[in-house]
Amino acid sequence: MKAFLLTLLLLVSSVVANATDVGVAGTTISQIPFNPSNIGSDRTITVTVVNGSPTVTSSAAFPSNIVGIGGFTVTIGGVQYTVAFVSSTSSLTLTSNYAASGGSASMILYKYVLMRAYATQAFQTNTSTTTTATATATSASTTVTSSAAFPSALVGAVGGFSVLINGVQYTSAILTSTSSMTLATPYAGSTGSVTVSFNAVAENVQAGTPGSGFYFKQWACSIRNPGFGNLLYVPSFILPATTDSPTNNQAQYVLGYYRPDGSSLGTYTCGQVSQLAIPTTTPTTLAAICTYNAPGAIVPPNTEAYSKPQIDARFPSCASGQSYYFASDGQQVACLNFGSGLSLSGNTLTAAGGGGGVNPGTAGQGAYYAGTGSTVSPFTYNSSYFAFSGANLSPKG
Repeated sequence: MKAFLLTLLLLVSSVVANATDVGVAGTTISQIPFNPSNIGSDRTITVTVVNGSPTVTSSAAFPSNIVGIGGFTVTIGGVQYTVAFVSSTSSLTLTSNYAASGGSASMILYKYVLMRAYATQAFQTNTSTTTTATATATSASTTVTSSAAFPSALVGAVGGFSVLINGVQYTSAILTSTSSMTLATPYAGSTGSVTVSFNAVAENVQAGTPGSGFYFKQWACSIRNPGFGNLLYVPSFILPATTDSPTNNQAQYVLGYYRPDGSSLGTYTCGQVSQLAIPTTTPTTLAAICTYNAPGAIVPPNTEAYSKPQIDARFPSCASGQSYYFASDGQQVACLNFGSGLSLSGNTLTAAGGGGGVNPGTAGQGAYYAGTGSTVSPFTYNSSYFAFSGANLSPKG
């Protein structure tokens, strides 16, 4: 029992400490869950590379339909790399620096499918675990560097994520290392030391129906045959956690496979489970996410549900014989005491001492006390002397 409690405590501690942006490690799938035909073919492209740089350029030879997407598997000079993102038909960025001699080279862009992440419900990401790093940025440059201060869990993962640089929001296209980050757009501030804040921007993740254009993120998964059958290369990618959302922690993702033309090839499933919650532990793996979402797994409490203290605050503890009333505008009630002359018996409230009432009358009549007591009776105004209109009584002439 003590060991179980200690394990649970460690798990809870790790969830609290980790950030919302979750890095999911890449994986290679040999049992491809769809027919890889009719998805295009490999392309050989002449490129220019620089040793120690992640930037690869061409003479507008990159297909226009891959611009803005990352995750592709390529080989340059026989060495396999992953593409972080394609910024134009002339330039792409690798997830790591090119390691061979620079100059002209032959690059193979392997055929691919798109993996799209759809949210089952809209939610907002959590920013309670913001971390900062001191870095150096150059005006009009997309490269930001630090002394190994960037989060290692996000290195090499595609999909992009938001950061603040001196309080201004940018999109990080890729962390090539804990020392180097490439932005999706050039830095617009002044050259010098900057503060980079991670997990500091609350993103609104929209809900989307699988197969529609309302996906949250997409990345490429390449198919390559290294000589012993087709393999599907799923790159490392980044998704915001769902389980710590302050607005809707019951949201989940559906990961679907799509051809380059957008037609569906099926859904990534964990056994029979296709809707996946993403816990805050980072880095993680698709296998660990499947384990987390297996039948019988712990479901986080719904953040939209009232807690016991919140319910107790709305319904105070009153004594026997009291009632409720709204002491002020809102949703919270207070205890009500009955004064003298009122008594509650069971569920019946009665008034004691004197009785009284009102005898029935008709429209346009007045009421008067016909005798001593608290009972009033109707009387009729003489129409020769009085005019009665609505709630106004006036003498005639």
